[in-house]
Amino acid sequence: MRRSGLLVLLFILLLLALGPTGCGGGGTGVTIGPATTIIFNPTNVSLNQGQVLQESVTVTDAQGHAIGNQTFTFTSSATNILTTSTGGLLCAGAWDTNFIHCTPGLVGTSTLTVKAEPSGLTATVTAYVHAKADSIVVGESSPVSVLPLTCGVPAGPGSGCISMGATAPNNTASYTAIACSNDPAVCAPNPAPCQLPAADLGAFTFASGNTSVATVAADTNNPNTVTVATAQGPGVTQITASLSGTTSLPGTFTTCAPRSIYIHVANQQDTTTVSIAKAATATLAADIVDTNGVAMSFAPTWTSTVTPVATVGTTGVVTGVNPGTSNVVASCVPPLCNGGTQQALYSNVVTATVTGTANAATVYATSSDAGTTTIVPINTSNNTAGTAINLPGGFSPPNSFVFAKNGTKAYLGSDSGVIVFDPVAGTATGDTTLKGKVLAVSNDAVIVIVVDTTVPNTVYEYIPGGGTITFNIPGAIAADFVPDRNRFFVLTSANQVYEIGPGIFTPMPTGSPAADVALLASGAFAYVGDPFTDVFSTCTNAPAGSVNIGSTLIKAAAKPVPSPNQTNLQMIAVTGNQITQIDSMPGAVGSPCPANPTHTFQAYSFPGVAAFTPVQLFVTPDSSRAIVTASDVNQLLVYSIGTDATLGSATTIPLSGTATGAYTGGVTVDSSTVWVGVAGVNQVQGFTLSSGAPVAQIPVSF
Repeated sequence: MRRSGLLVLLFILLLLALGPTGCGGGGTGVTIGPATTIIFNPTNVSLNQGQVLQESVTVTDAQGHAIGNQTFTFTSSATNILTTSTGGLLCAGAWDTNFIHCTPGLVGTSTLTVKAEPSGLTATVTAYVHAKADSIVVGESSPVSVLPLTCGVPAGPGSGCISMGATAPNNTASYTAIACSNDPAVCAPNPAPCQLPAADLGAFTFASGNTSVATVAADTNNPNTVTVATAQGPGVTQITASLSGTTSLPGTFTTCAPRSIYIHVANQQDTTTVSIAKAATATLAADIVDTNGVAMSFAPTWTSTVTPVATVGTTGVVTGVNPGTSNVVASCVPPLCNGGTQQALYSNVVTATVTGTANAATVYATSSDAGTTTIVPINTSNNTAGTAINLPGGFSPPNSFVFAKNGTKAYLGSDSGVIVFDPVAGTATGDTTLKGKVLAVSNDAVIVIVVDTTVPNTVYEYIPGGGTITFNIPGAIAADFVPDRNRFFVLTSANQVYEIGPGIFTPMPTGSPAADVALLASGAFAYVGDPFTDVFSTCTNAPAGSVNIGSTLIKAAAKPVPSPNQTNLQMIAVTGNQITQIDSMPGAVGSPCPANPTHTFQAYSFPGVAAFTPVQLFVTPDSSRAIVTASDVNQLLVYSIGTDATLGSATTIPLSGTATGAYTGGVTVDSSTVWVGVAGVNQVQGFTLSSGAPVAQIPVSF
């Protein structure tokens, strides 16, 4: 029986020692001062004739502390316009004696006075009473004016977008509102609908649907009818105006999206590599330009792809954790950034290398053979197999075994369910609700993509402990995540690739047959292993050209490239019986999405290997090498990645003993050693990548 061992590496095991924590301290007394102020809620009183409104008041001291035990008396200066109950329930007309029925009164204004006892304070607010406002129209009045506004006609579009980095007032737009009546008697002799006199209305209440995109404040010259919206962050929001319980159709405000995010070492414009010791830090800066060409400043989402090596904080500070290599990316992804759109923008990649001697890795091996019941750990410090870890009873043999890059969890698929492996606890637990093959796991182990092997056309976005989202996707065969896991791509055998994320479920055509999908290391584009190596944009959610070479397996790399080409990235592809480096070069800065990348590529043959059947392609964490395992070649096929496609080289590492081929494997986090499951000898074998020297041949019991 042919064996098909499945191997994945856990690069570093981290045990978190949680020391005792505590809290203490006592409350401090608050001294309430003398009553100084009466606060109205609402402060704008604007009522349709016959409308009722509860007015609330609060008494505070000079520091804003509320003062209780106050009795309030409300009075109206014009009872033919406005009357009030003893508790501040306002009637735009006349109350009956029981304050139940409000009979409409005259149009006009009344001064509402409240007196508080025993503080003795009094305050007033002007109440506006007007004919019923049946509708409200709001439109931009600057910098692009859609005035005059017309009742019954939606306002036209205003300006394109506002730059948050512009000097005031160029970072703002103004919006004007009018109120309209549909009553022919009110509008006569003019036809309905008609505009109500602004002087009768009081102040409109303006609002922004997303204050992280824009905030609103009353215009100093026309505070009742005009608001000023100020750009706060990239995205689209709606500006509305309300009056007397009626809200307008929205006007649109757009803060210009970023068109480029370039990250680098702070104060070193061309430096996109970091080398730090464990526990040391380095600060990155993000240069962001919007679609108007104006510099903008906001906090992008910072992501480190291998957090056991290096973390990155919200301000771009990289901290070394353990020796190895991680990629750092900054992004602007809806809905947290560029809200109201579907446009996701990713930066270039900064490579963070943490120096020192890496901890010994633990290798974990299992098999897809019938009867497999364990995972075997291999301690690479002494190259011996440890005590086998039992898989859940009653589960089918694994069909997939995928570790998250952060090393905290691995997921095994099977026809009986998904098995969650915790390497720290040394336990494997089953979830029978998801039966299938694991296609991809996010870097942080939070999201797992599973294709159901028992229910056709079913793919799951599985969040352990947080629920499952089901998608109807025929023929799913591969998947990959963007670095920040906000989106992922699923490739199918039905000539489709699906981009999936918040509010996004977009199928796009691919070449046929397709075999693999991988996101560029930055996350900006997805590449498909198919007859054309098709490319898809995560910003436009659309095809982005092709490389025009045929490929099967494909993986991303982030080999640092010297300035001025430091934003170039690589894709490594199996192309027939060769391996090809594709240099992905950013296109011209887009508006608001980056232009399609351009490509150069170079194919390499492996010495002495005329043909091979690839099983797996993987790239070392430091992007120095790519390794192909082949089922019918007794060698590992190793490609040294070049700083451009013409500078690579291909070689082979002979498998040990009578091995006839390799299944799957992985590389230690320091990129020094490769471990693979091999055919013919039922072993896990390790090799030093720099020299090709064998490290160990460890029998396994599958």
